[in-house]
Amino acid sequence: MNQIQIFENFSTHIKNTYIDESFVEKEWPLIEKNTLCRINIGITQSAFHTLMKDVVSKLNLSHCDFIPPSHSSETLDSDGFPDFLKMSIRSCEEYIYLRIPTFWVPHFDFLKVKNALKGFGERKIILDLRLNTGGSLSAVGKLLGLFGGADIPFAYSRLKQWHEFTMPGVVYPISDDKNIDQIGDIEAVCSFPHIEWCTPKDLDFKIDTKIIILADNNTFSCGELFVRGSQEFKIATVIGQKTAGALVLARDDFDLGYGYHLSIPFATLVTRNRYKIEGKGVNPDISFDFDTSIEQELSHEKVLQIIKISN
Repeated sequence: MNQIQIFENFSTHIKNTYIDESFVEKEWPLIEKNTLCRINIGITQSAFHTLMKDVVSKLNLSHCDFIPPSHSSETLDSDGFPDFLKMSIRSCEEYIYLRIPTFWVPHFDFLKVKNALKGFGERKIILDLRLNTGGSLSAVGKLLGLFGGADIPFAYSRLKQWHEFTMPGVVYPISDDKNIDQIGDIEAVCSFPHIEWCTPKDLDFKIDTKIIILADNNTFSCGELFVRGSQEFKIATVIGQKTAGALVLARDDFDLGYGYHLSIPFATLVTRNRYKIEGKGVNPDISFDFDTSIEQELSHEKVLQIIKISN
């Protein structure tokens, strides 16, 4: 294993792809110099791993990681998917409660959501996005469209060269069969430096009622995008705490050699109203302490309490 070669490849990817150009220009040269000095004095493999993790921690955006050969990429397969990250639906006389802990394809079942909501009647609709890990832009677009309408922009993705393009390209939600592990979303972003992401062109039906969204500081990435999008579409009351503030588009396939890989952001995301969630998060409309484990569904009594304060 050539530690210097691995780090040089690391540095090349940072210089060519990392989306914070100011950081690359002003802060990276000193980090690069100090890291090479440490490697050149000779360190063990374990110390090298620790050093590289420390370097990654100095990067000023979310979704950065140094991935050794023994670690597979962050793919949530069906067999290893924990129960608390699985979608659940509870329906009663007063409300329909949907716990949506991920927008990861294929673990977000949009058809199941649609079928559950078709006959909601006068009941309140509560979407619980606490602990939402993020996932697919397309999944977010489908769900926003269900409440907000067809063919409406909800986000813009931007590569480093985006400012060279006056008009963005337009992308509609990609079908799940072409978007396993968000590969379709990533390919779309890579295909054009500036993209306008829209809700579906056509809808089977639209729900015309204001919903309740639950969020907290464990709501990440595309989960945050849905929360903010619902506020900008004026389709929801958001209850809970400020979200994590971790929304960039990252890839973990940057090859460093010798089986090592790098995950770094390669594109920024802003909302329809050009709000940048990364580093800021999304504030709720009503602050609320859930006083329960984020891995648990809310009790019937707690949901009724939330409905009461939302009115």
